[in-house]
Amino acid sequence: MPRQREVATAVVGHINAGSSGCKINVEQICEHFEQRELRSGDSFRSFATVKTYRGYIRKWVKPRWGSRYLDEVKAVDVEPWLRRLPIARSSRAKIRSILSILFNHACRYELFDRNPMRYVRQGAKRRSAPNVLTAAEIKALVDHLPLRERTLVLLAAATGLMQSELFGLKWRDVDFKRGELSVIRSIVFGVVGRCKTESSQKPVPLHPLLGEALLDWRKTCKFTGADDWIFAVECTRADDHTGAPRSFATTSAPLPRLSISRSASAGIPSGTRIPRSLGASEQSSK
Repeated sequence: MPRQREVATAVVGHINAGSSGCKINVEQICEHFEQRELRSGDSFRSFATVKTYRGYIRKWVKPRWGSRYLDEVKAVDVEPWLRRLPIARSSRAKIRSILSILFNHACRYELFDRNPMRYVRQGAKRRSAPNVLTAAEIKALVDHLPLRERTLVLLAAATGLMQSELFGLKWRDVDFKRGELSVIRSIVFGVVGRCKTESSQKPVPLHPLLGEALLDWRKTCKFTGADDWIFAVECTRADDHTGAPRSFATTSAPLPRLSISRSASAGIPSGTRIPRSLGASEQSSK
């Protein structure tokens, strides 16, 4: 460790030689960070987190700040830039957070000595409350859905499971006798991994009516083995990387959205959200 610090100090000294300012730019720090913190197979961050970080860095950070030297990035410049972005507040807060992580990374490796993002004000609060379905609206919705999608919606509404957790369910995770659902994995972007938080892995109570709905779906679905995904279709892709030999969880599709025809026929406004009434709630980073 002392030797690594000496090397880092020497590199910084060489880069800054003959200049009073820092000559490391944001793009270089992004590359340094991605090489050391976003490596494939690194268990420190989940696959979804790594993909999200890379996406935000590529789309927002590098185009605007990549050519700036670290000492040229000022809080008074970043803050108004964030406010002008035509995206949700939560997404702006995510960009601010990633910028802060990048500066902390630079400080950790002694490539810079401060983090100006500490002084950037950016909240993540919603501008308006989400439009949440009532119990009556959920009933109207599921009456217009096919069996598979109806079962998914019922589970989402009654258990509060996240989309990735629903896709990661296998039949062996369901204890019909005890009335419990074990959430031990998630699937994000087609990759099987751990749950987002430790609390997500606690058993979820399974109402008898939900148990009946799952059994009805099991009678009609093609994959009913204990190690099969609950919500699966036959895999036709050669690069299946979910771990299921003959079934593939529908991770490429989002939790069933309200189509214009089905939501209209059910009398439900387009864009309405399904409530999460029990258990874990998803902290959206969108």
